[in-house]
Amino acid sequence: MLLLAMILSFTALALCIFLYQKMQQRVQTTETALEHATQKTAHLEQHLSQTLSLIQDMTQKMQQQQHIQTQQATRLQQLEQQHAQLVELMTQLVKAQQKAP
Repeated sequence: MLLLAMILSFTALALCIFLYQKMQQRVQTTETALEHATQKTAHLEQHLSQTLSLIQDMTQKMQQQQHIQTQQATRLQQLEQQHAQLVELMTQLVKAQQKAP
């Protein structure tokens, strides 16, 4: 009977050791996965930061282009007004010349 109890105790102990080793393997696997996820997160954060920087640069350049286009549109309107005034003056000059002779 004592021998049976010892065998059962050793079997239970072996089972506990086996389960403990399995848990340790799972913990190591989890730690490895966590480390990998942490590295991937850091990489993605860096990529996101670079992307944000590029978008900000593009936005600034687009604003500069918009400003230049606005200036060009203003200048074009001024030239069109000057052209219209010149045409009006030329028309008046032609009329004055036709009345003179």
